Amino acid sequence: GRDVGFDVGLENDLVFGQMASIGFSVDVLEHVNSNRDGFWKGSAAFLAGVVATIRNLRAHPVKITIDGMVIEREVIAVFALNMPYGGGGMNFAPEARYDSGVFHLLFIDTITKLDLAMTLPKLYSGKHTTHPAITIVQGQDIKIESDPLPIMIDGDIFPARAFHTKIVPKAMRVRVPTPPTL
Repeated sequence: GRDVGFDVGLENDLVFGQMASIGFSVDVLEHVNSNRDGFWKGSAAFLAGVVATIRNLRAHPVKITIDGMVIEREVIAVFALNMPYGGGGMNFAPEARYDSGVFHLLFIDTITKLDLAMTLPKLYSGKHTTHPAITIVQGQDIKIESDPLPIMIDGDIFPARAFHTKIVPKAMRVRVPTPPTL
């Protein structure tokens, strides 16, 4: 094998490797977690969580500062991603890499429930990125100001608080297999 540098995110006092998010994504995860003993497992559990929670979809006015640039908008969810995949195999940010030195910040702006339901299956293939309600930008230091919202960090939900995350490039060394030679 070989050692590679792995970026991590610092969300206030918490370290994460994959993602931090607010909004609809937290509602979905709360549903998935409260139904762990249910019929749906894996990717199907996340899809079932979306279907179950979409009826309560609501937008949140936010002020987002990305590396000093300020954006004000209404969103149903914001994700700070260090990797492309999460949520049962959804390809949130196809270009995100664990060693890029930047987050891929995905916004889902105000969207109708029907439009969201039609767009969400595209998350598995990464074809959602061209939807007009979806924006992906890159940044290293992200601060979100809004009414207090719970935060999801690598699959764990934390009580509502200020959202401020920074990327720490190559903070961890990880051993990966050496690719086979042909």
